[in-house]
Amino acid sequence: MRAGCRLVLAARDAQKLVRARQDLMQRGVEVLAVPCEVTNQEQICSLVDQAIQHFGRVDIVVNNAGIIQVGPMSTTTVKDFATTLDIMSWGRSIPRWRCCPRCGRDAVGT
Repeated sequence: MRAGCRLVLAARDAQKLVRARQDLMQRGVEVLAVPCEVTNQEQICSLVDQAIQHFGRVDIVVNNAGIIQVGPMSTTTVKDFATTLDIMSWGRSIPRWRCCPRCGRDAVGT
């Protein structure tokens, strides 16, 4: 028996998800791929629900959602900063919050 993790991949780009899923499946990894926008709380909740429905539980959450916006401060708007904060903060926090009540008793995370 091969030891390893079953994976749930999430990203905005559905085509890239399909390619990543196919690549991993060819390597013998069990993968669920779900298109998801991390600033959309409903999509995040659906992602976690699908992961649990498919695999039965979530043991580890690895989230590297991020964005970088480059340009002069004179053209950067408050909306630009708000978008960055939404992705970098809420986009990382909401998935953990959604998973925490469903994690096992011994689950540890940040």
